[in-house]
Amino acid sequence: MSQTVHKIYQTNGLDVEVYDQRFGDGEPLLEGDIDFYINLAKERTAKGGRVLELGCGTGRITWKMAAAGVPVLGMDLSDTMLLVAENKKEQMSQTACGNIEFVKGNMVNFDVSEKFEMIFIPCRSFQCLHTALEQEKCLENIRKYLTDDGILVLDLFDPRFGPAAASDWTQTMNHRTIVRHPETGNLVKVTFMSRSSDYFNQQIKEVWRYTEMNYKKEIVREEDTYLTMRWSTRQEMRYLLKVAGYKVNHEYSDFNKSPAQYGKEQIWVASKSTN
Repeated sequence: MSQTVHKIYQTNGLDVEVYDQRFGDGEPLLEGDIDFYINLAKERTAKGGRVLELGCGTGRITWKMAAAGVPVLGMDLSDTMLLVAENKKEQMSQTACGNIEFVKGNMVNFDVSEKFEMIFIPCRSFQCLHTALEQEKCLENIRKYLTDDGILVLDLFDPRFGPAAASDWTQTMNHRTIVRHPETGNLVKVTFMSRSSDYFNQQIKEVWRYTEMNYKKEIVREEDTYLTMRWSTRQEMRYLLKVAGYKVNHEYSDFNKSPAQYGKEQIWVASKSTN
């Protein structure tokens, strides 16, 4: 048995290999999220232009968007996730392949040669930036690549304090804990191991174990992955957007556009401030 420990989604491990099986390739990770982004993107690109997805991963949203006729560039920091996304071209339509492109980049300091009608960071990936300074730099960098009337769309979990604490963010996500490996056919069990909260730095760290078992139920691979995320209150995010040069157009608590509520999703739609 081979066992490793690594940062989630950054190496060629079980977490990447069964990502689509665990979360559903092209399925909503948070209820209604894919349709929400596609509908906004269609509105923004009706007269031309492209959309940029930061933290695109294996293309769960990106490919759906391209298939819906939206020209989109997917960017991610993980080579292994991008490879999975690229390899899907063989099974996609000519229309989708013509609308899509993938590139490696860091959302904090990426540099591209065009501006976009919409830039979005789905599935709480913005919270993988661990300091307010990193988040501010990210927002400022994004602003440079928005068209004058372009929009930024962010999804964060809203921290809960008290007995539930700020760390129960995974409870609303759709994911499977036992899946079949797409290549070996073995079962892979995903087990939540631990969670710790750093209240001073507003961070949570979770450890998840991926265990691959053969037909004899023997463990053939076992890997521990860790994920660190920073939480922000709504008031903090509103101020951070203002400091970075944005005005908030809409603030929702789910992808059905419900009004902001404590403990729900933070979904922000913002545009460049002219002040």
